[in-house]
Parts: sequence; C-alpha cells; structure tokens
Amino acid sequence: MTIDAGLQAIAQAYAGGPADTMPAEAGAEVSGAAQLAVAVGQLATEMTLERKRRAAFEQRMQHAIRETPLLSVSAASGAPATFTSADWVCKTGYEWFVQLATAKGLGSSDTVWVYKTSASAAGQFVDSEAKGLLTNAAPMWAPGRTALHLLPGDGLLVSGTTTATVTVNFEVIICEQWIVPDFLL
Repeated sequence: MTIDAGLQAIAQAYAGGPADTMPAEAGAEVSGAAQLAVAVGQLATEMTLERKRRAAFEQRMQHAIRETPLLSVSAASGAPATFTSADWVCKTGYEWFVQLATAKGLGSSDTVWVYKTSASAAGQFVDSEAKGLLTNAAPMWAPGRTALHLLPGDGLLVSGTTTATVTVNFEVIICEQWIVPDFLL
C-alpha cells in the first residue's frame, strides 16, 4: 500500500465513506491529521530507537571505566631498592590514570620515587621521568585525576633507598581507549 492509498484509507475511515464524496475542506483537514499522525509515529519510533541505543551505550560505558588496585610488590631493604611488576604495565587497548601510590614500611630516612617508564625503554627509567616522592612522613602520593597518564606499553616503577622491607601499591583508573575523550571532559 502506498502512502497516498494509506492516507486515502484514513480519510475514508474518518469521513465514514469514500473520500471523494467528502467536501474538499474535510479532505484537507483529514489529510493534515493523517500527516501529523504519520510524523508522530515516526518520532515515537526514533525516540524508542534512541532510548535503546542510549541504554546499550550506558551499559558498555559501565565496563569501560573502572578503578582498581594493582598487584602489590614488596622488596627487602636496599640502595637502590627497585619495585616493578609486569602487572604495572598498561595493556594494549587501555589507558591508565594513576590515582594513588603508597609505600608501606618506609623507615625514617627512606625515600623512593615513582617513575613512569615508556614502552620504548622496556622497563628502564631515567630521572626526568620521576613523578612523585614517597617518604616515611608522606607515604602516599595522589597525583590527581589525570596528572599521571599511561598509554599502552607505559609502566610504573618505584626506586630509592630503603632500610626495611617495603610494600608498594598503586590504584589506577583503567579506561578502554574509546572512552578516554569522554573521561577527560
């Protein structure tokens, strides 16, 4: 059935008879009402599809951003003491935002630095990549929501001088790469 035939059928239903027996003004009113009904129906369909799309996006987004602690690493005293783990390297398809670094068990003169390692350096670190200092007086460092951002292959490493066994831990926000622009807003 064509749209014109459909409108003709609606016009007949409203008029109670064939559309050609109705006055011209009545046909125009019915035709306008039919067009409005079709437009409202299309709008309702679009709204329903948009609600479904939005619900699917929100569910996908719930899994795209999550805060998680990384595996803790302990090391005996040393100069330098180095804390590293394969778990502390950002994986392909994700970006990390470090929220908290902690060092438990630091002695009164102990200092350790948090370093960002790059994918090209294969776990090596340089002083220019020192990001935060942890001491006995300040054993936690919170760089802020986006201050320490790691791309795939970038990692974390902690190094310094310790006089006792120290345990280092990180909490990071892990984002799937597609959601990072929205996360940064």
